[in-house]
Amino acid sequence: MVFWVKTLLGLLGSRGASLSAFDIIFETGDRSANTAVAQLPAPPSTLEADYEFSGRHLVASYSGCDMAALTDLPCLMDAMHRAVTASGATLLNAVEHHFPPHGLTAVMLLSESHASIHTYPEHAACFVDLFTCGSTCKAEAFDQVLREYLQPRHITQRILLRHHEIQDEAVRIKAA
Repeated sequence: MVFWVKTLLGLLGSRGASLSAFDIIFETGDRSANTAVAQLPAPPSTLEADYEFSGRHLVASYSGCDMAALTDLPCLMDAMHRAVTASGATLLNAVEHHFPPHGLTAVMLLSESHASIHTYPEHAACFVDLFTCGSTCKAEAFDQVLREYLQPRHITQRILLRHHEIQDEAVRIKAA
């Protein structure tokens, strides 16, 4: 005889965790003879319908960056953390990989999605992106913190509005 516990979980992370059903089944080996001994009603939940299927995705190329800022990897990671905070996103984890002598790829897992940076010191340049689900985070604030830190002379960026389709708002900006 085996007790079988079956739990159906709702979505996790920024969507919140909720149980949609919790069944305890006494299993005799004959599935037709299974008997539910407890069924708890689902608590008030946050279902998919409670969340809009949309997000904003900033993709940017910075060139002519301040070399001291671009190659000071601890300070660059600090700037990334500050940029995430400024955007209003919630940092869950960060992973970074160093490419000697001064290259960096870092990905920050956010409750809302992700942020990343890929540096190319030999070109005084980097790629950055921030994708956040919903409409509460501010990609512009993320971008501003990194611009202030890296001082790029040229910036190309796009903010993609993502939902069932993707809208592309292209902007070419030259830093002062």
